[in-house]
Amino acid sequence: MAINYETMKWLFDSPYFINEPFNWHLSDDAPEELKKRFEEYKKSKSNGRE
Repeated sequence: MAINYETMKWLFDSPYFINEPFNWHLSDDAPEELKKRFEEYKKSKSNGRE
């Protein structure tokens, strides 16, 4: 499934987002709200939803 930039720009445009192949993550100094949203996104992807 392709990733839609418009729905993911909250992550991709973040200065805290680290785009390493097969290891997307946030820098340690990312705001807690962003960390929470990213964790929720990862959970939804592991359940087959986006």
